[in-house]
Amino acid sequence: MDNEEEVDLSRFEARTTAEPAKKPGRKSNRLPKANYPFKRLPDLWNSQLAKAQCMSTMKLANLLLRLDWDTRGQPIELGNDRLAEGGVSPDAKLRALKELEKLGLIQVKRSECRCQSPIVTLIKK
Repeated sequence: MDNEEEVDLSRFEARTTAEPAKKPGRKSNRLPKANYPFKRLPDLWNSQLAKAQCMSTMKLANLLLRLDWDTRGQPIELGNDRLAEGGVSPDAKLRALKELEKLGLIQVKRSECRCQSPIVTLIKK
């Protein structure tokens, strides 16, 4: 090719638009959005969980708050399959339920037969 012409490649490049100018003056009072999931604790739960002795109590409380949100405040049938999600063993469940009940955060309805799951109601005063 004897007649090579120079090609201007700049006209094929992607063009970026300039960011819109921010208005001077007011700063936003909002906190930056969290990049991780978090939960709000009722004041009663916050103060009472500080007295908890077992880590399984904290794990179970976290799981119960999420399940309470999912069920929109209805009583929760707490089977061992649901505990696996929160990393709580069945033995730790019994200790944690007793501790949460003693702290005044939940009410537990147990059946006479151990084969049935307890039904938990959260107290949110």
